[in-house]
Amino acid sequence: MIKAEEYLTQQELAALGLGSCGRNVFISRRAVIGYPAGLHLGHSIRIDAFSSIIGRGRVEIGDYGHVGTSVTISASAPVSIGSFCGLASGARLFTSDDDYSGAWLTGPTVPAETTNVEVAEIRIASYCVVGANSIVLPATVLEEGAVIGALSLVRGHYPEWAIYGGIPAKRLRERTREAKTRLAD
Repeated sequence: MIKAEEYLTQQELAALGLGSCGRNVFISRRAVIGYPAGLHLGHSIRIDAFSSIIGRGRVEIGDYGHVGTSVTISASAPVSIGSFCGLASGARLFTSDDDYSGAWLTGPTVPAETTNVEVAEIRIASYCVVGANSIVLPATVLEEGAVIGALSLVRGHYPEWAIYGGIPAKRLRERTREAKTRLAD
């Protein structure tokens, strides 16, 4: 049950200066939106407390999306999340990653020419779920219906309608499309 006082009002949402915002959008008063102009939200979206959407990259969330508590979306590059998707509590999406080989320095306080940071978009198609406390790294694509289990590490391409899990995430089994077909009925 949504307690209206815990979420921004329609007037407060309008004042944020979001890139776009559909109907029935709920953003917790305790969420951090670091670059509102880059955030584009569809209809029926909920962003829960202690979540952070930061960085200057464009972030798009389709219709019927849920961003659980304590989720981080660090967007140095674009992040697109389709409709009917969920990011479970503690999930982390990073569009940039340092080179930890030792050949380069790391961190935001060292001169840029001494680093070798990978920056790449993340694309999550519709009907996907990223499980609790999972990490999604740059250049990751989840095709339609892909699910990432809790506590997984994700980098690369994950084909449609399957469940993945582990470190690194591997295919565990197929996933039914039954829920999607109910929408057509």
